[in-house]
Amino acid sequence: MESEYVVDVLLLRATCGLRYQYPLGPDLLVAPVVDKGGTEI
Repeated sequence: MESEYVVDVLLLRATCGLRYQYPLGPDLLVAPVVDKGGTEI
């Protein structure tokens, strides 16, 4: 389960090109990416 979650996070980061804007962790990455489409932090 953890592995699948991490993979989803990595795919979201790669797709949105925001790998450098989310250094705080997957929890703070997924919510804004899913909610805003990756346009805002």
